[in-house]
Amino acid sequence: MTNDLAHVEISKENIAYNFTNIKSLLRKKVRLMAVVKSNAYGHGLVEFAQEAVKNGADYLGVVNIDEAIALREARIIKPILVLGYVPIERVVEAAKNYIDIAVVDQEYAVNLIKLKFSTKLRVHLKVETGINRLGIKRANILSVYKELSKSKKIDIIGLYSHLASVEENNLDYTANQFQEFGEIIKLLKINNIEIPLKHIAASGAALLFPESHFDMVRMGIICYGLWPSGENKASFLENADVDLPKPFIKPVLSYKTKIAQIKEVSSGFIGYGCTYRITKEMRLAIIPIGYYEGLDRGLSCSTTSKKVTKTERTGCGNVIISGAICPIVGRICMNMTIIDISKLNPRTVHVGDEVVIIGKQGNKEISAEEMAQKIDTINYEVVARIPEHIPRIYV
Repeated sequence: MTNDLAHVEISKENIAYNFTNIKSLLRKKVRLMAVVKSNAYGHGLVEFAQEAVKNGADYLGVVNIDEAIALREARIIKPILVLGYVPIERVVEAAKNYIDIAVVDQEYAVNLIKLKFSTKLRVHLKVETGINRLGIKRANILSVYKELSKSKKIDIIGLYSHLASVEENNLDYTANQFQEFGEIIKLLKINNIEIPLKHIAASGAALLFPESHFDMVRMGIICYGLWPSGENKASFLENADVDLPKPFIKPVLSYKTKIAQIKEVSSGFIGYGCTYRITKEMRLAIIPIGYYEGLDRGLSCSTTSKKVTKTERTGCGNVIISGAICPIVGRICMNMTIIDISKLNPRTVHVGDEVVIIGKQGNKEISAEEMAQKIDTINYEVVARIPEHIPRIYV
């Protein structure tokens, strides 16, 4: 099911711009993995992967086997790594489609050995260095490698880990994780084990720590023109070369809808719960998207303090109409939101006019970061939660 009342626009030009600048940070032999998991952070899995490959991605990272299969069905032939868990009953399917998977512990390795493969299975050893999610502890890495080596049908081509607190510029903890990863590499070398692709850096580390690049970097949020965090952005720009392109990245996503109705009110309340009291004549525009369409309920705007719930803020969300910032009023509904357009010229605003949720219109802009700050979350969540049924249009 699609939605013709709203759509997401993705700028191919900005994707190309971002990839050019990202690649300029890497040494010649370092591979670039574009992380397109979770519907490419809300940008459209297959379409974004195609653009990433076109702009120089050497590898693609996904979260599950279904995403990987979708890319193969789209005739994308670049190497793909499933960064998340692959059920053991689907591993043979991964091998048949030349999809790399992660091995995360001894039990998983033992179960892999029991499978029969007609084609070789490529695996990356996911090691634990401090985030305490999926991963093999240093004490078990040799036994896992030995177990997998029993099968001539399994190629161990990668060794990787994930950093826990780069986005917060937590330098001490990050240094400890780098050290642990280095100790694991050293332990393998002492035992004459050399794994071709070592990778630990995602966007934040790749920006701030060139020494973390190893053989490959996994770029996610930065590919979409969004910074991993405000702290990362500030640190990177502070230490960047003077000839660094400005801006270094550009957001590629805009989220738009249209006005469904315009009405005038002068008394009473607006929306569910009667949380917004009308104290003067107002002109309202109703837009046909709500929290089901990814407009977070935390962007609701209330005036009656005793009615405010934990999901509402006094700092209201906004949209752009006719080149002007217009506030959300009342509670955001499941599929509708009410906007105050009282300050706009009535002659210039009509049913069917464009409404920008995220992006630019004229000289005004609403960013994913701005929305995230208002609801106390991160830009990743703002874009990733735009539902898949909202059409993605690449322009």
